[in-house]
Amino acid sequence: MPINNNKWNVTSGSDGDKKHKHSASPLKSSDISRTIKRRRQRRIQLAYTVVLMLISIGILWNCTTTSITDELYTKYYEMPTPSAPRIVTDSTLEIWTQAVQAFSEHNFSAAMGHYAELSNTKQFVAKSEVQFYLAICQLELEQYDDAINTFKSISTKSTYSLDTKWYLSLAYLKTNQLGIAKVMLTEIQDASGFKAAEAEMILLNLIP
Repeated sequence: MPINNNKWNVTSGSDGDKKHKHSASPLKSSDISRTIKRRRQRRIQLAYTVVLMLISIGILWNCTTTSITDELYTKYYEMPTPSAPRIVTDSTLEIWTQAVQAFSEHNFSAAMGHYAELSNTKQFVAKSEVQFYLAICQLELEQYDDAINTFKSISTKSTYSLDTKWYLSLAYLKTNQLGIAKVMLTEIQDASGFKAAEAEMILLNLIP
């Protein structure tokens, strides 16, 4: 007796697996391109944000450091009083007197002119004194870089070597050259002599 095959026509799977199954449509190249572009933009925005944060931190740090160094400079800077030079001749005495008078009257531009004239006069051999007070005038006129160069030209063997190191360290402090300033202030402190206590206090107040 022949078997009726129709009885065995069983539909496999559940109703959800019927022929109307949907296959995932492939991503278009334009969609992929937009996705990549969005990701690239997010990375760029993140990079900009990080850079801006670092710049802000740097500006804040610099402002804080500048404020501290300005306060320390103002607190410990004292204008010295010119003394009579070790060696002076009749031809240079008048110029020196004019320089001292202008300096004492806080006319630092005029004083600089007189000190520069003395520095260029062969008969005036007390060059260290002249260079020292010329540098002080430059500090008073806020010509800090010029003052640093003038201080550096003074011989370390002169009678003004200790004064020079002190005021030079303050000039470096004022211009935020803290590395050099700390080295010089440490040397002054370790010498336990001229301005050692002041150098120690500045070092304690500087940001590590």
